[in-house]
Order: sequence, then structure tokens, then C-alpha cells
Amino acid sequence: MKVCIFGLGAIGGHIAVRLSQTNCTVSVIARGAVLDAVRSNGLRLKTADREMVAHPKATSDVEMVGVQDLVVVSVKSTALPAIAASLPALVGPKTAIAFIGNGLPWWYLAGLDVPWTHWSPGVAAILSSMRKHVDMQRAIGMVTYSANHVEQPGTIINSSAKSNSFICAPVHEQTSAQCRHLVRALCDGGAVAHQERDLSVPLWRKLLTNIVTGPLGALTGLTSGEILSSRELRQVVECATRETQELARLYGIGDMPIDPQQTATRLAHHKSSMLQDFESGRPPELATLLGAPCDLARLHGLPTPTLSCLHALATGKAKALGILPIDYR
Repeated sequence: MKVCIFGLGAIGGHIAVRLSQTNCTVSVIARGAVLDAVRSNGLRLKTADREMVAHPKATSDVEMVGVQDLVVVSVKSTALPAIAASLPALVGPKTAIAFIGNGLPWWYLAGLDVPWTHWSPGVAAILSSMRKHVDMQRAIGMVTYSANHVEQPGTIINSSAKSNSFICAPVHEQTSAQCRHLVRALCDGGAVAHQERDLSVPLWRKLLTNIVTGPLGALTGLTSGEILSSRELRQVVECATRETQELARLYGIGDMPIDPQQTATRLAHHKSSMLQDFESGRPPELATLLGAPCDLARLHGLPTPTLSCLHALATGKAKALGILPIDYR
């Protein structure tokens, strides 16, 4: 299977190394220092018990890669509008495209009955670009529970062996076979992966944690474990969790019990993806993590004062740091 990983952040790099351990022919799209590092020294994944080095074909030019059996898009959702027009160069009649991201992904939002004019600008920009260049029937959704960070360009650290799995599902039946191949390849590469018919519950379940640890991590600098264990932040965590659960029920998701202490132990030393973005000066995924849920709550007249406050505070801090445009919202 010919696989292209588009974006070599922490998750994309992890997956690229895993798939390179199998009989997949792996190409990666990267740029700058990451591209130079992979070309010179390979791509490294360090786990608690081993270090793996892969040497995929690495380029910044999608035209050099050509048509693939599977494309895994692992760029931040903030980058989707910029890379959307490049994806068709990788697509043939049977190509599937798997999408990884934080929050509610574009393909899930595009399938909801929401008036176009209702979306906030950040969400609308992502949806419009992806709808224009990607056929949703090619899409595979992915939910990742894998705590990783970039140690240096070309080197990924997997920081929690207890939080390391991938859930995949075809958005349409057309990509079922490619989804099975992806799951099998991830397992062959030493990851934990399985396929589901529908990702709605896993998406909302993961959002339940990230919608709290993401912005609070960015605002405080605390790890996810420290946030969930904090007495000072307990009320904020509980209110944000309750508002998210109430919103999820409107979309057919039943009770999602969560054990904050268990989650805190599992993510004890992990910095949220949003905190990593703030520290690295990258645009954070606010549109999909907080913007879209707040848009959906507003559509239904559901009050979400805590989520709205977190969204406003994280947006304000990102603008002050110069990592979001002033007119983001």
C-alpha cells in the first residue's frame, strides 16, 4: 500500500514511523527544518522501551509523490485551508484520505444540518476549503489517543504508553476496505488500532477531555494531569465538562462518564496539543476545539458560559502572542 503522510507533527510523525515498519511504501510531506532532518537522519520515534528510525521518501512537493492508495492528513486544522488545494495531486480513483485533528473535524461538521451562515469565520474557512477540494466520500475519520511531542525536528517522543491507540472509521462505505488496510498496517507497525462503524461517540468522548485541557493548558502552562488534579481549577473543569456533555446529548450522544483522576494519571506529564502550539508559536486549533462547539450550542440556544469564556480567553492570548490573526472570530 502506498501511503503519504501529509504533515509531520507529533502524531503524523508517529504514524509515519509505525507504517514504515510494515510493507507500506511511505512518503511524507514536510518542510523546513523537519524536511531537512528527515532527509539527513531519518524520522525517529522514541517510546518508553525502544527507538525506531524510518527513512520515508520526504519532500515538500506533492507533485513529486504522485497518486497514493491512502493519504493521512495530520496537519493542524488551522492549516487545512492552506493545503486543501494540494490534496487532489495525491488522489486517484481509489484513493482514500484519512483525517486526524483535534476537536470536531471538518467532515463531521460538514455532515450536520447547520446553516452555512451560522458558522463562525474560523470554522467556515476550514469547511469551505475542504468542501471545495475534497470529496467527502473518500474520507476516513481518525480519533487518536496517543500522547506525543516533538523533541526536535525529525524526532518524536511518545510520552505515555498508557495513552496510545487509534480508532478509525470510514465516513462513507466507499472507503471501508482502505480503512481496514490502515488499521491492519497500524497494528503491524506495533500500534493499537481498531475500526468502528461510526466515530461520533469517540469524537465527543475525546473532545470532553481536550476541550478542558487544551485551553486551560494554554492559559496556565500546566500539564493535562495537573489541570485535572487541580483543586483551584476543579469548578472550571466540572462546568466545562457539564456544558460539553449537554451539547453532546443534542447530537445523540448519551452519558459519557469520565474519571478525572484516572485521566489525570494517564496524562500526568503530557502537555496538551494546544499548550504545545502556544509554546511553539503555532496557531492553535481553536476553531475546531472550541469555536465549532460554541457555534452548535448557540444554534440550539444552549448556554455555554464556561466554554465561551475559555474560547474568548484563549483567543485573546493567542492574538496577544501574534499566533492568531486579529480578525480570527
